Amino acid sequence: MTTNSDEPQLLSDSSLEKPEEDQLGYDEFAKDIADSITSEVPGEEFIIGIYGPWGSGKSTALNFIEYYLEQSQEPPAVIRFNPWWFSGQTDLLERFFAQLESGLESEDGFDKVRTQLSNFSSALSTVPLSAVTGVPSQRFLQYLARRLDPTPGNVEELKQNISDTLEETDRRIVIFLDDIDRLTEDEMAQMFRLVKSVADFPNVTYILAFDHDVVTNALEREKVVQDGEEYLDKIIQLPQHLPIPEKGSLDQFFIDRLLQITGDRELEINENHWQNVYRDGILPTLNTPRDAIRLSNSVRSSFRKLENEVNFIDLVAVETLRIFYTNAYEYIREHPEEFTNKGRTRRLRDEDDYTEFLEESVSGEVDRERVEAILTYLFPRFDTGSSFTGSRYSEDSNTFRKRKRICHPEIFPFYFRQTVPRGELTTTEIESVLSVSEDSEAFAEELRRLSTEEGKDGRSKANRLLNRFADYTDELSEEQIKGAMKALFLVGDELCAVDPSKSIMDGGTRNQINSIVWSILRDMEDREERLSLLKQSVQVGDSPFVSSLITGVLYQEHGEMGGEGTDEEERLLNYDQLEELTSVVVEKIEETGEKGDLLESPNLDVVLARWMEWSDSEKPVKWVQQNTQETDDLLHFLNQYVSEGRYASMAESGVQQFFDPQRLDSFFELSELEDRLDDLEKEELEDWQQHTIELFNRGKEMLDNGRDPSDFSAWRLER
Repeated sequence: MTTNSDEPQLLSDSSLEKPEEDQLGYDEFAKDIADSITSEVPGEEFIIGIYGPWGSGKSTALNFIEYYLEQSQEPPAVIRFNPWWFSGQTDLLERFFAQLESGLESEDGFDKVRTQLSNFSSALSTVPLSAVTGVPSQRFLQYLARRLDPTPGNVEELKQNISDTLEETDRRIVIFLDDIDRLTEDEMAQMFRLVKSVADFPNVTYILAFDHDVVTNALEREKVVQDGEEYLDKIIQLPQHLPIPEKGSLDQFFIDRLLQITGDRELEINENHWQNVYRDGILPTLNTPRDAIRLSNSVRSSFRKLENEVNFIDLVAVETLRIFYTNAYEYIREHPEEFTNKGRTRRLRDEDDYTEFLEESVSGEVDRERVEAILTYLFPRFDTGSSFTGSRYSEDSNTFRKRKRICHPEIFPFYFRQTVPRGELTTTEIESVLSVSEDSEAFAEELRRLSTEEGKDGRSKANRLLNRFADYTDELSEEQIKGAMKALFLVGDELCAVDPSKSIMDGGTRNQINSIVWSILRDMEDREERLSLLKQSVQVGDSPFVSSLITGVLYQEHGEMGGEGTDEEERLLNYDQLEELTSVVVEKIEETGEKGDLLESPNLDVVLARWMEWSDSEKPVKWVQQNTQETDDLLHFLNQYVSEGRYASMAESGVQQFFDPQRLDSFFELSELEDRLDDLEKEELEDWQQHTIELFNRGKEMLDNGRDPSDFSAWRLER
């Protein structure tokens, strides 16, 4: 079968621009909001909230609103600001006002206000971010006045001048703020405070698009506010939930994309079978346009390579399992004998076994019903014996092979041709994960998911993905590569904890992250660009160990921290830049310590050593003393200082743990620590806690007897 040379490429889930492209019923919704802005919104500041989950089409709705505003009799000035583009930087307010000033440059009648905005922005830029996010909104301007100028009223006057000018201009400005739900909790609060208390100008309407539940939960989780719902109610004056797509619209949206895939090919499709499995199992999984695009992209990718070897209906059904029900998909892939027909249709599993498989592989009764509907179609043998109300299928098993049905044992492998042995990732899986890498949050979530799945050689699938990352960098855009790097700083410490170093030869995920970051930085020719990306990654991240690791390796280029040094022109950063990065890393460590998360950091001993070396303060020592008051916390802390060494001889080989108490000298008086440990009720402790104490005591005894507890060979002699 030939393929069309102009067949469509994989579809992006980027937003639509014009209402004429609408397939989901957002056109009228957008028009109503635009009409309200131009005819009903009062002259003072007004804030509209558009709520919807990720992938539901909020950005499309904003584009449609802008379209209708531009078509109105007196079009307002429209400004777009996406704060997520600048997340992790300390100048969100300055970026906002810069964008506002720039956007008004092309609009008539705003010359005066642009100058005033510039002055106001310059004043705000001198205020620390911590001050902006930490001061209650009702006292915000008074606080700014005290910070910026000893003369009372300076900031109020700047703001009042802007307000007076905008009232005189008598032309509305509409400002769109998208992707607020992708910001950090503090940045979310900063944006809401911006529109409510800092930039609450007359004749300005804000339209904020975000996932309501994500924002309220995030603000409450980090205790930014007590009640996220109440907090939003005080800010949003017109809350609007993105409408549920019109009945059948999402269905048609997906079908249109399948038709683009099949083109003018003559496919053998049983329309009755298709309607049944589609209605009962496939369509119910498509909740957002993004779901439809993900599935259609997956179908297209597989169909392009397998169209001569598979049944199209079966392929769509299988890809639905792969994208939305991974555990069920993986089990089927690994156990074909339990699902395929061998000769006659006979059941090698009983009904209870299939029921158990569904309960273990799929969470939730509704999802199990959908998977059951798909599997009942794909595999005639599959029957849970339940009161399944979906369609049953009567087929001639002798034609399974001819019709390329997955239930035939010789055809089954073709549907998994892109898969590899258990624990590996398929090319399609890797490409699917990497396709979201521009969105660092989404890519980080994919890495978290893969870190929970077993890979090869006792490692997670996240480890396998990072191991193969370099194979795909040539296919990634610059923004995808930068997004991937930020994601590594978001979840790097978590990944290192899942896949720690096992030996000098197997450094685990820490080595992979170091290699990826190094490669990304090396491909960037400008040092300032490297520094900017590193600082952003550290700031938006939650990985003090990875931040310390990368910075330490950069110092080795300068001949420090055990490094031999490299030629000046070969160094990724100059020394001044490296010191600037170091300050950001120290701030991240201190921030993590203040949040109470640092004790759980992998390789805490490394993080503390870097903190001690790079900080002039007593904060590291105070932090350790404050966070080891409880017995469990103390023993967890000490356990981070347990080292491992490998030995081998003609007689035996293995791993032995050892402990050097001298590494604790900066934090404790060793004799006092020894007394504290001796006073513990050992029988109440867990085995690992007792073992940690035993190692400490042996190391202390060696130290007292004049032997070096850091010398692994000395421990071997002790043994």
